[in-house]
Amino acid sequence: MISFRRTAGSARVGGQAAPVLAPASAPLRLILTIPPSTRMVGEARRWFKAGLAGWDRDVAADAESLFSELATNAVKHGRGQVTITVRLTPQAIRCEVHDRGWRMPCRAFRPDLDREAGRGIGIVTALAHAWGVRRCLRGKTVWFEILASGRNASVQ
Repeated sequence: MISFRRTAGSARVGGQAAPVLAPASAPLRLILTIPPSTRMVGEARRWFKAGLAGWDRDVAADAESLFSELATNAVKHGRGQVTITVRLTPQAIRCEVHDRGWRMPCRAFRPDLDREAGRGIGIVTALAHAWGVRRCLRGKTVWFEILASGRNASVQ
């Protein structure tokens, strides 16, 4: 089951409450908590995608790919429940994915092409305007930021 704390308006999507957010609105914050189950990543991804209604299609697709990668990594390699915080401003989408594990993401730039795994952080590096990892007392938070104007834009 997905639980979330609402800090903005919501609508029903597939029987679940989903955020209604748009890039032209005031800054918004949404928090989602999922159990450590790969099955729940798909549900969370649909929730995240619904929250990006009204955003540029390419920006939203990049953000969804980034979200999926970080959420999947947190479930597969982290520990405990996964808490996702999404902050939307007219300029950017920022997503933070927190789990209770201390294992840091591998920043391998040369993935083994014969392996199915190991390419995720390369994808994050390619699509995100910025990303990073922050350790805390109870685990770590991996975050990304993507600009509303696309991945090739510069921060103003």
